[in-house]
Amino acid sequence: MIRVIIDNAYSTLTCVPEGFMVGVIMTTSVRPQNLSYVLKHHFTNVHPWECPECGNKVPRSVKDKSTHRICDKCGASMIGPRHWCTLCHGINAITPVKVIRKRGEDLYDLRVPTGLICRVAEALRIRGARLKVENRMSVPEPQKVPTSIALRDYQMRLAQKYRKRFRGCWQAPTGSGKSIMLLDAWAWWGVQGLIIVPTQEIQEQFYDLAMSVLDDEWKCKVGLVGGVADRILGDTWSPNYLTIASYQILAEPGRKKEVRELLDSVDFIAVDEAHHLPAKTLYRTVQSCNATIRYAQSATLEHNDLGTLFIIAATGPIIGVISDEELIASGWKARPIVRITPIDAQGIKNYSSSKKKNIYENFALLEEIHDIVTKHAENDEFTLVATDQLAHMRRIYLFLRNRGVNVEMLCGSTPSKKRAEIVSKIRNGELDVVVATQVFDEGVDLPDANAIILAQGGKSRIKHKQRIGRVLRPKSGDNVAYIYDFYIDDKHHLLHHSQVRAARYKYWGWQIETREPIADPIDANVNSIGMFTNEEKKWIRTGKGKIE
Repeated sequence: MIRVIIDNAYSTLTCVPEGFMVGVIMTTSVRPQNLSYVLKHHFTNVHPWECPECGNKVPRSVKDKSTHRICDKCGASMIGPRHWCTLCHGINAITPVKVIRKRGEDLYDLRVPTGLICRVAEALRIRGARLKVENRMSVPEPQKVPTSIALRDYQMRLAQKYRKRFRGCWQAPTGSGKSIMLLDAWAWWGVQGLIIVPTQEIQEQFYDLAMSVLDDEWKCKVGLVGGVADRILGDTWSPNYLTIASYQILAEPGRKKEVRELLDSVDFIAVDEAHHLPAKTLYRTVQSCNATIRYAQSATLEHNDLGTLFIIAATGPIIGVISDEELIASGWKARPIVRITPIDAQGIKNYSSSKKKNIYENFALLEEIHDIVTKHAENDEFTLVATDQLAHMRRIYLFLRNRGVNVEMLCGSTPSKKRAEIVSKIRNGELDVVVATQVFDEGVDLPDANAIILAQGGKSRIKHKQRIGRVLRPKSGDNVAYIYDFYIDDKHHLLHHSQVRAARYKYWGWQIETREPIADPIDANVNSIGMFTNEEKKWIRTGKGKIE
């Protein structure tokens, strides 16, 4: 008999036989859709190739050690052998389940995140275990804080699910109104709560939204910690009945006592942009909170690895998915048109060298970006240029600025005052283009962004979808958003990444157009000699010094 004690954050399984323990560890080291299949899969010692986009599986022999494979159905990059399988690789599986005590020769006590307890119980029953369950969780009654929130039809369908369940996570695209749904979830329960967000821009948006939908008697009960708390409330640590906190301040070593008091005081905890939740520090922070009611949301909830498993472990099962296709069809999101420009590149096998030569220092790419932003500026349309390197951001900014384009740049180190100024200019139509690093990848509301240029390459599914989401908010008129991408043929890594991104657009069913390049790579690199002064090159490389 295995005793299962269910508590808010963690549950305990006592006297688990060694054979059953192996089954639990294996079951919680993958994201199974069918536990019987997964158990059989692990114990037969074979991992198939699996496509994260369409779910296609291809058998793989034990001798197959290759790391790349393209899906035959949708062309995406498939997942091959993974480090988390003990049986395939002979190492400890990465799993949220921990052994906390050994009883005798073959009996163990296990600590299981409560979000996974149903999965673990099912795995044990499949293998014939007898369970004695003791539930120590107490769910409070909904208090229903009065608000002026008016949910859309698809939001109401999801609300009906989270109002019936006190735990769960959901996936909703950028522009679907995730912030309003999280505030509605808290207002439904009305208990002392904590909402954790990744950036100060999102924190300020949550606060402004709360001020706009809550009655006057409740507005004074909204507090902030970290991020913009000092600027808005005069103190970096101002918790209240509903507290909106930044990820960073909850991890500050000097705030351990205050963080502990905050986590102990709440009975509602929610994580926005939950694809960050698998990060060790944030996961431990959420799990150290004893709140009964737990939610998480993201536009990219589904990871290609153990990420989703840790999100479910901390907050509960996936209770709803809102798709881009549904919102585009109903007009709640702009219709995407993808324009891909083929770029000839040098065939360099080393990934970092190829990215440096064929992306970061490719003047043909700069000419293409200039042509795109100029054409959109002529139509009074705002363009966002996304990259992942500071030097590349400065290079694009300087190239465009020197050619008379009304451009700004924005990154994580940009001061708050300057960020607010740039966002204000964008919303007032005073800028043609902003070159940004990951700071605009998630959460920032830019309703007037008509086009995005993906200048950094890469194949990360999460970053790809988050960045594209910046321009898919509904537009006036034709309600069309333009995504510009580059098909870089370096014969190696960048070509593979380009194929993966192109396959995603096709799989999503978006309209794809091939854009003829206007710059010849050879001529562009010849003309690049003397393009930047020595002072400008130093500023591009280090960010230090002054430029005219």
